[in-house]
Amino acid sequence: MIALWLAAGLALAQSVEVPMDPPAEADPVDRPPSIPDDAERVPLRLESADEPDDEDSGPDLTIVVIGEQQVRAARDEVVRAMETLGWKSRRKSDGRVVFRGPEPWMGKMILSPNGLVDFTTPAIAWGGSTGVDVEYQDTPRNPFDPQTGAAGASLGFDGKKKAQAVQAEIRAEVGPALEEYQTTIRRRGFGRTLEDLPGRLDALWTAGEGLDGSTVSDPAARRAQVLDYWASRTDTPEGRAVCRTIEIWLRETVMTSSDPVTPEEAEAAEGRRTDGRRLDVF
Repeated sequence: MIALWLAAGLALAQSVEVPMDPPAEADPVDRPPSIPDDAERVPLRLESADEPDDEDSGPDLTIVVIGEQQVRAARDEVVRAMETLGWKSRRKSDGRVVFRGPEPWMGKMILSPNGLVDFTTPAIAWGGSTGVDVEYQDTPRNPFDPQTGAAGASLGFDGKKKAQAVQAEIRAEVGPALEEYQTTIRRRGFGRTLEDLPGRLDALWTAGEGLDGSTVSDPAARRAQVLDYWASRTDTPEGRAVCRTIEIWLRETVMTSSDPVTPEEAEAAEGRRTDGRRLDVF
């Protein structure tokens, strides 16, 4: 059965301009389910975004496998780029990597396992931002801090601008490595979605386990949920890859059963799409 899913397209060649900000969230209906990191991975055939989506356009021959090794390698590139700038790294048991700046007033940068980045800066600089033997803390330690508007020693506007300048330098130097890390995470996540989809469809068709967690009783309602899922996929390389996977599954599972998709059902599903895609099951 796995061989059938190798034909499902996956086009992820386009880079995304996300230097240091959180990666753009995918459409909620296309988000991958939670699967253990040690789950078996299978090759995925890529669908070219520049080629028509039909059998006459030729086979999609480019195959990639995205696993934990590739994700770790991409993360390590971010770590090396940060360490080149003088930031010390420390890996946490929850998968985060915490970087500390060469100077205490620079604060920390936290890299999450999902590729998100967060900066923390000291709330108080005892003795001033340019003092000698200064003690810094990430949170205020008494009421006299800049958040209260009371008297107290703090980084002030000068310190804040210095920290922002450092963060801008990181964006410029580490941005490409971080972008590649985020892209690798997205590729791995979407690959898992395609790998898992046939099993989810089988569970719906044979046991009534709905894609949305509901219980679906009769074959007509199960077909309707599959067709609704197909019709709601986005007109993107990822969405088209999911559509193709569903069509292959329908041809091999539903159309050979005693309760196939009817022409009327297919026409209704096609009518809900805005890209003119046809349900390739007949």
